Amino acid sequence: MAPAATLYGKGHQLREAGRRPIRSRRGGHLCLDYLNTVSDHFSPTGEDDLSPGYVNVVDWFWQAGVLTDHDTARLVRAASKEPREAAAVRKRAIAFREALYAIVNALTLGGEPEKDSLDLFNKELRDANQHGWFAANGLHLAWQWRDEPRLDRILWPIGQSAVDLLTSERFRKVKQCEAEDCQAYFLDNSKNESRRFCSATRCGTADRVRRFRERHKSGT
Repeated sequence: MAPAATLYGKGHQLREAGRRPIRSRRGGHLCLDYLNTVSDHFSPTGEDDLSPGYVNVVDWFWQAGVLTDHDTARLVRAASKEPREAAAVRKRAIAFREALYAIVNALTLGGEPEKDSLDLFNKELRDANQHGWFAANGLHLAWQWRDEPRLDRILWPIGQSAVDLLTSERFRKVKQCEAEDCQAYFLDNSKNESRRFCSATRCGTADRVRRFRERHKSGT
């Protein structure tokens, strides 16, 4: 019997973890890497690491180092028993990503995020916080997640990462890639904060080639 479409996507092809490489993680922070899982936030045809099925979402978190091999296998097994719930969680993952993108985009441009985006963001945070607690960790406290095989547990660390960044001074270092065809965000940790591209070899080189061609056409 073919795998359920709601679990593996329209292709009905089982994908082993790590078989499809994800795009390079250039954000410098988990929540920014999560935003960068799609090439175009405004087009349904953009390349998306979280599509077409729930297993792709799990696979991204595994390749990003958030999930262990054990957790990955357990979530895929659980999802195979509840494929419709898995599809619903993937839909939430996409919606959460777009809400977070809208928030980061507004804040980096000096504006105020829209209420709908903030409401969805806060809703996911409230849900996630029900599944963890602070515990002693030496001289400090550390947040721990309950060891539950819930399909939506993949979203919990995203909210935690976003709060960590959005409420800190480091957020002023968040920039969007200046390449024409790139929407990626990254944390500029360069010494003089002069970084312009998410990737110097990919977007930086492409931008230099574009400007060279434009100068050549204009004869300057």
